[in-house]
Amino acid sequence: MDIILRLFQEFVSPEQKKLVAMVEKMGGRDAVWDDEQLMKKLAEEPNTRTHAGEAARSGSDSDNRHSTDRSFNFIELKREIESPPDEAIAKNFEYFNGKFDLQKRQIEEAMERIVTREGDRVISAVAAGPHDRIIDRV
Repeated sequence: MDIILRLFQEFVSPEQKKLVAMVEKMGGRDAVWDDEQLMKKLAEEPNTRTHAGEAARSGSDSDNRHSTDRSFNFIELKREIESPPDEAIAKNFEYFNGKFDLQKRQIEEAMERIVTREGDRVISAVAAGPHDRIIDRV
């Protein structure tokens, strides 16, 4: 069990470590949890990451994920934090499958082009012969 906990601690991102330090500086988890202004300040921190589904829905990329037109919803944020991981996984499963199917289709199309091109090369090599060099000037 200790190995798993150490493994999880090793894979904590720098953004998450900074976020934990900010929460501690603001008075701890309970203080931030009950204060809408502190929670808003954390949510608007430029170095924190947005929820993957939210970024996909808003059409933003990693550089544009903290736009000013996105409104802060304290109740929705608390609901998202309290929700079990299974719900988040189920919510993002459809998004993941869509991206996976698109990538699979792109790979299939690229392979089809490669196979067709190589097939054409083989056919032209088989059909080629010394008769290709004859120039009939009649």
